[in-house]
Amino acid sequence: ETRDALLDSGLVGLIHKLILMPMMADDTLTDGDYLLHIELLHFTTVLVQNYGLALDSARRDIIRCTWNFITSEDAMVRQVAYLLAANFFAAYDTPEKFILRAWTGLLKPPHYESRTLVRRALSILTPSLLKCHTAEDGFPVWAKTTRRLLAEESHGQSQLIIVYQVRLAQVLRRCYADCMPSRLLCNKR
Repeated sequence: ETRDALLDSGLVGLIHKLILMPMMADDTLTDGDYLLHIELLHFTTVLVQNYGLALDSARRDIIRCTWNFITSEDAMVRQVAYLLAANFFAAYDTPEKFILRAWTGLLKPPHYESRTLVRRALSILTPSLLKCHTAEDGFPVWAKTTRRLLAEESHGQSQLIIVYQVRLAQVLRRCYADCMPSRLLCNKR
């Protein structure tokens, strides 16, 4: 009750007007200081994580802002935006195509300095992903995407390490034969 009183509709309106709208509309915020972008995205992540219901009126602009920064040329800004997207998907019902797009982006080779962010985002995104029921050839689309990306990038072991660190292997077990690269099938258990 006290926690909910910290963020009322007036403060949400100010955050929306003074932070989210400028982040989406103003070109100076898309080409400027990457540390500012990271801090504003992280601030928004903390708000979504802890006050999702209070931010309901601004959620459309939150996700639009997030997608703007997922295309950033700076790797840290991009990964913090993916972390915000994962928290957004955990807090709000979202169409599967957006969850799958974030999943695919996170499984692509991360830069070394953002590996921890990728791991956190994947851990948060996994429960939302399990709610996706779209299937091709009897397998979930996310499982096929995971298999394809791991097979394509298997020369760099960083994706496999991240998959095991966030315990995605346990999540993928039910479609194990389709999700792991063929060279891992012999070590099935």
